[in-house]
This record gives sequence, C-alpha cells and structure tokens, in this order.
Amino acid sequence: MAKALDHNISSKIRRYLGKQTQTKTITEISRSLDIGRNTVAKHLELLKIQGLVEELSLIHISEPT
Repeated sequence: MAKALDHNISSKIRRYLGKQTQTKTITEISRSLDIGRNTVAKHLELLKIQGLVEELSLIHISEPT
C-alpha cells in the first residue's frame, strides 16, 4: 500500500522555491531542506502536475580546454 505524501513537505518546498531568485536542482533543494532527494522528486512531480512548479531541463556544455 502506498504511503500518503506529507503535505507539510510540499508546503516547505513551495516556500523555499518562492524565496529563490535562481532555478534549483532536486539535489540543491534536498540538501537545503534536509529532505531525501527521492522525497523531493516525488513532491515536485505532484506540484508540477498541479501547475504549482515548472520543470526546466538544463544542459551544461563545457568548452574544450
């Protein structure tokens, strides 16, 4: 049986993101809030479905040295 998600975590993530001026990765959110990465990812997915957060795909290309 699936465990219900803690809405306090979703609220904590939303408050954190609302204060940020730059995009954050799942890992950055997880470390800043001391919440497991997988937990953050699950909550972000639900927040995305609800239209409360936006997912950005970033690609970093290093210049050859």
